[in-house]
Amino acid sequence: MFFEYFSTIIFFVAILHVLFSNYFLKFAHRLKSKRHKHNVAFSTYSFLGNAALIFGLWLIPILIVMTIQKGAGDTYGFLAGIDLIEPFAYFVLIAIATTRPIRYFFDTVMQKICRLFKNRLLFFWIALLLFSSILGGIFSEIAIMTLVCYELSASFFPLRPSTKLTYFTFALLLLGISVGTTILPFNFSFFLQQLGGNWNNWQVFSEFGWKALFALLCLCVLVGYLFRSEFRKLQKEFSKGKPKGRVSFREIFYVLLFFIASVGKGNVYLLLMVIGLVIVMHRPKHRMKGEEGKLSLYFPLIIAFFTYTLEIHAGLQKWWVVPLFENAGGISSFGLAYLLTGLNEHVPIEALKTTLKNGTSATQFFSYLGVLAGGGLTIIAKSANIVAKLKLREHFPHQAISPILHILLAIPLGLLLSAIITLLHFLGAPA
Repeated sequence: MFFEYFSTIIFFVAILHVLFSNYFLKFAHRLKSKRHKHNVAFSTYSFLGNAALIFGLWLIPILIVMTIQKGAGDTYGFLAGIDLIEPFAYFVLIAIATTRPIRYFFDTVMQKICRLFKNRLLFFWIALLLFSSILGGIFSEIAIMTLVCYELSASFFPLRPSTKLTYFTFALLLLGISVGTTILPFNFSFFLQQLGGNWNNWQVFSEFGWKALFALLCLCVLVGYLFRSEFRKLQKEFSKGKPKGRVSFREIFYVLLFFIASVGKGNVYLLLMVIGLVIVMHRPKHRMKGEEGKLSLYFPLIIAFFTYTLEIHAGLQKWWVVPLFENAGGISSFGLAYLLTGLNEHVPIEALKTTLKNGTSATQFFSYLGVLAGGGLTIIAKSANIVAKLKLREHFPHQAISPILHILLAIPLGLLLSAIITLLHFLGAPA
């Protein structure tokens, strides 16, 4: 049991490292402001503050101990047994999402939505959060997160909202992307996998989707009301601009490619994504990296690496997670799933597959609700959250997002959203 205890201790050390990673970024930002951008200290602090690399960094001692205790063959077999479909899917989908046609199409749609609300910033802000949540189930949540972050960086954060509103926007974005995959679940297979295929997409929507959308709308309206004075001040500088020209066949083709690469299973899924990636890499003028048309794969690659290391750490936690779920039931299963998903969404997945086969309907409902709400609890709960952190951190003080401040804000928002969904669930339940 030594290795099991050791791997779990390292897992929680990595989590603590993530929670305080913003301090490393603050040190790096100070060195950058003093024109020490290229020295060793700046590079070290930047590396230690990169949340996408932290789990990979703390995987090194685990692999060393595994090799010493079990041998190099077993270590290689363990790594080879990790499913690479999800990391590869994220790599491809982010690469497609950052192309010019996809970003042009998304920005055009948001401009038209903005015109419907007469360029009112508050309504645009709410519409963007809700629209991105809905699209997360149609396409891929991690790719939609990439597009929304670009849109927020271009239209909302340049207005320089207050730190409070910035953190509220970030928290609602993470929570909305997490629950949004049940609203129109075309590519959402998590629930279906958990239940062994007993639910279809319509049942996912009726059980969670419309309730999640209503709950998210309530939260957005509530936050908008609390910051109504600030939105009025920011409105003076907000101008979304006129809608661009008509969407061409090129944009439609890339959107269809984007959708096709977001759905599928097994080898067909891999084949569709490979085709999509080849098309993207073959068309230099559609890429977003500079005028030279070179394709930068650093960002999708680092997200894929983060997802891969998360899966490894999660697989090593089964020995204590499964017994916890076996002893949980009802409302306690919500708390357990909520907290464990906040640590890493992969941690409760295998445990739920094992323990909920014979669970009651109430236990299933609260477990899945905990997974949905827990997806917005921390910046490491989902790979999509890391995308938001990397893309939006420059708009936060010292160019660093505080994981602790986010948690303090995400907890009440997540619990309130869960309470609304639960209320709607039991009001609609047969007597």
